[in-house]
Amino acid sequence: MKTPGQTAYEEDVRIMPNYPDGAPRKSWDQLSMLAKSTWEQQPTVRARRPAAAAPKDK
Repeated sequence: MKTPGQTAYEEDVRIMPNYPDGAPRKSWDQLSMLAKSTWEQQPTVRARRPAAAAPKDK
């Protein structure tokens, strides 16, 4: 059974699977105990959905 922190992290990764530099984010199992503990302390999705692309000027 998944913890609330794991559920929130996995949803966060689903929304934003890569870091801004393009590197993929780690799976829950790859996170350090410290990183997992922060998700358990505050089990909320933190990623923002990407904004729609602005129309290009012609």
